[in-house]
Parts: sequence; C-alpha cells; structure tokens
Amino acid sequence: GRLKAVSSSVERRTGVTADSPVDPVLTVHPDDRDALARTFRAVLEHPTEQPVALFRLNPSGGEARWREATFTNLLHDPVVAGIVVNVQDVHEREVAARALRESQSRWSAVANRSSDVAMFFEADGTIRWVSPAVHEVFGRDPADLVGTTGFDLVHPDDLEYVMTEFLTGL
Repeated sequence: GRLKAVSSSVERRTGVTADSPVDPVLTVHPDDRDALARTFRAVLEHPTEQPVALFRLNPSGGEARWREATFTNLLHDPVVAGIVVNVQDVHEREVAARALRESQSRWSAVANRSSDVAMFFEADGTIRWVSPAVHEVFGRDPADLVGTTGFDLVHPDDLEYVMTEFLTGL
C-alpha cells in the first residue's frame, strides 16, 4: 500500500511523511511484520470490524517502542477511499504488563513446585487459589477448595480466634 496522508504527530515522531521513500513497514520490528500484515488483511476482509494490532516500531534505529494500531476500513467513503490507521504509543503499558506476566510466571513456578501449602483468600475469606502441595499436606484436591471459605478448614474450637485474627489483619 501507499500512504496517502500522515499526521503531523507521526511526522514529528518518526520522520515518515506521505511522500517518504521509506516503506513504513520497514520501520516495524521484523518479528511483528507478519501479525501486522494479518491485521491489515483482516480489515480488508471484514470492512465493518476495527482490528487492533500490537507491534514494535523502530523508525530511527533507536529503541524499539510498543505501539497499538487500530485499523478502520473507509474504502467505501469517497472522501477518504482508504484504510485509516490510528497508532498510539503503549510502550510503558506493554513493558509493565510483560514484566508483571514474567513475575507472575516466576512466582507461579515456585509456588506450584513448593512442598509448602499456599493459599490466596478474598477479603471475605473465600479461597481464590491453592497450591498443589495441599494434596500432599491435607489430602485435599486444590480445585475442591477454591471457592469455599477458608474458615471451613479451621477446627471449631479455633474458629473464633482465627476469625478475629483474620479480621484484624484486614
């Protein structure tokens, strides 16, 4: 495709203009080009949809930054007669999300391999997650405990004390 128009903000950030001899696809990280091409094809095949693509852009040889593009098919509009692509910088959001996923993955790997029982509770005492070690320690299947209250696991003689401590910790 050929660029018909480029906003001034795109020109300032990337140096790409509608007359630019550089193919803007070449500024996209090589690992992301196929996905971006699939998104472009999707907007052509389904003109009423507005597909979104996440990709890295490296227009000037510096750090590749994450961008999110929304494609709108306006080929039917005689004034536009093209595909409009709105791009926003989502670098900080994407870097933070990837770091969070990586951290969660590491924590999950440790928790799922530990011989200690770990549980996550909601504020009302409902069990949200239980480590697999609960099977070895208590002989209970973790899936059977999720959604129940943790107080059901406490001996009746200790329930008042445990509930008081739990509420104090909130």
